Formats: sequence, C-alpha cells, structure tokens
Amino acid sequence: MEEVPPTIDLVASLDAPAQKLVEPFVHAPGQTACDFCGSARSQRYKFDLGSTACRELRVCASSKCDGLWSESKSKFFADEGRVPLEVVESSLPGLIDTKRTWKVVRGSGEIEDGWKLARNWRVSPEMGALQRLRGEPWWRIPLQRDDKVKLALLDELRTHNPNAFADDVWDMLLKDLVPSAGDEPSDAFLEHYPARVWRLPCPGDAKLLELRL
Repeated sequence: MEEVPPTIDLVASLDAPAQKLVEPFVHAPGQTACDFCGSARSQRYKFDLGSTACRELRVCASSKCDGLWSESKSKFFADEGRVPLEVVESSLPGLIDTKRTWKVVRGSGEIEDGWKLARNWRVSPEMGALQRLRGEPWWRIPLQRDDKVKLALLDELRTHNPNAFADDVWDMLLKDLVPSAGDEPSDAFLEHYPARVWRLPCPGDAKLLELRL
C-alpha cells in the first residue's frame, strides 16, 4: 500500500507550539503578547490588588486562548485558596449585589460608607474572589469606593452592616459557604503573628496590625 504523505494542515499542527495553562506572573514592562499563543494583540487581566509585583495574564481574542485563560484562572483561584464570587452568588446573591453599599473600617479605624463590589468583578480576577491574607483564617471580600480598593474582612462587614442579612445568613456564609482554615495555624500565618492569635475571634484590621510580629 502506498504511503500517503501528511497533509499541509497536519504538518502545520505538528509544527505549531502546544498551548497550555499559564500561571499568572509579573510581566516585564512592555510585555504585551498573549501568554498562551504569543499573539501581539492581547488584553491584560490582573490577579492581585495594587500596582507593584502584580501577577497578570494577557490573552488574545482567540476562543481557544480564552478557554485556556478561564482554566488558568480557575486553577489559580484553587491553588491560592480563593473562593470565586460565582460560588457565593449561587447561594447568597445579595452579597454580590453591585448596587448595595457597605460600611467598611478604614486603616485609621474610621467607619466609611459607600463601598461596593466592583461592577466588572466577573472579568476582573483581582476583584472576583473571596480571599485570605498572610495565612489568616479570616475571609475578605474586595470592595471599591471611587478610586480606592480594599480587601474588607467579612467579619467586620457583618459587625458594621448587621441589617444586611439575618444572623443565620451571615452564619451560613462564614461557616458553611467558605472553607474552614483548619485547627492549626499555617507557616504563612506564623511568619506574621504569634500562634495564639489563630484562636482569636476576628480582631479586625486595626488590631491585627498591632498583633503582627
């Protein structure tokens, strides 16, 4: 039987670089190519709050790259222990209401009203998940007010917005919807706090600053 040479399409597919998941990373200045295929035109997605050492991914308009970007985001959230807001939305949509305003404790201890969930949280990974800082057991939600952004403690949100939900709903959020941090402090926690702090009810940001090593 005569051997049939490979088609041009097959040869092209064999020569093309394999696309794979990419972990968010700190890009070099001027680095704008798609992280999945190298296309010169791409859109930037941040995964951390702040302007320094911010991990990002860049993705082009290709449906395949967009799918890989979504998979990379999901893996990043899982690896970082973040809870996507879509998970919370299905059980407690009122928390994800972008029109709702919240009272938040500022670093000075002052209570400030008018904080909201970002309207574009679905396409802004840095604003699209609950997370914990420094290995702490207390969950935070990203909120914004004008050009300011804050990872607000859910426990403080409950204290200063008690009428937002009934107590049993807050309990469901804080005890059932989000994973428990476990019984023992993590190494990341012990780098920042004495072990005894792990057992405290959420002290709030102002007190946590005092307790840090």
